[in-house]
Amino acid sequence: MAPFCTDCGTEAGLMLGWEAGVSDPSLADARVWACPVCSDSWCRHDPIADRPVGAPAGEETRNARTLLTERQVERVLAEALHENPNARAIAEQRVARFLEAVLDVPAEFAAVDMLSIEQCRTAWHALHGVSYRDVVSHSQRYRGVKRKEAA
Repeated sequence: MAPFCTDCGTEAGLMLGWEAGVSDPSLADARVWACPVCSDSWCRHDPIADRPVGAPAGEETRNARTLLTERQVERVLAEALHENPNARAIAEQRVARFLEAVLDVPAEFAAVDMLSIEQCRTAWHALHGVSYRDVVSHSQRYRGVKRKEAA
């Protein structure tokens, strides 16, 4: 199933990186999903799972996703790893559930590589000043609560 561009909502097409105008030389011959409307809106293709990795987005949205991951998500995960070095998987799951609740979207659309720039801003503000203990508290409070399914 083809992903849709987070910037304009157009269905993306599968092509080679150089055809999509990807500036990273290591991705020139890699398959990527690119938006036919937005220039420079793309996401990687996982050749093993044969599916997109995230949703296509322009440079500004990709930069917002990177900053959100590096400065907020990884900060919270670092707190978890400080408490328990083997807790990365459960910590990532808890942060994802936290973002799912904050953004009020189904789990498959709460991954950072699926977010629009507006959702990145919302997630940034939600995670700003939040500790891993806050995320754990949220996880315990809403354990077992069913989230809405994707349409």
